[in-house]
Amino acid sequence: MMETPSPILDEVPEDELAKRPKFFRDAYATCKVRNDKIKAYYGALIDQYKKLGYAEDESEVTDDEEEMEEK
Repeated sequence: MMETPSPILDEVPEDELAKRPKFFRDAYATCKVRNDKIKAYYGALIDQYKKLGYAEDESEVTDDEEEMEEK
């Protein structure tokens, strides 16, 4: 389970992608770049965990929901 994080985006084969309209291909390319960055980030966390026995995630956590409810 730790080896392969769940994919955010299902891979579309090149031959299937070629059959889709340009707007779909463009949107897919944008999503794929984002997906690849996320996968690389989580992969780095997994590698760090394997090497050190722990991993540090520097994602920013905010309480924006509470601020929105107070208004």
